[in-house]
Amino acid sequence: MGEFFLAVLGGLFIFFFLWIVFSRRKDSGDKVVPYTCTVCGEKDCICHKEDKM
Repeated sequence: MGEFFLAVLGGLFIFFFLWIVFSRRKDSGDKVVPYTCTVCGEKDCICHKEDKM
């Protein structure tokens, strides 16, 4: 009974460790760098709009 309890605790520890590692790896790549206009300093402006061709 003691070995079973230790095996379950070990399995839970490994599961949570891997979950934390993979969740941090996913979050680090999803960061979006916001664009700030060099003319007026706003994030959403029309003062320096360029045509997309």
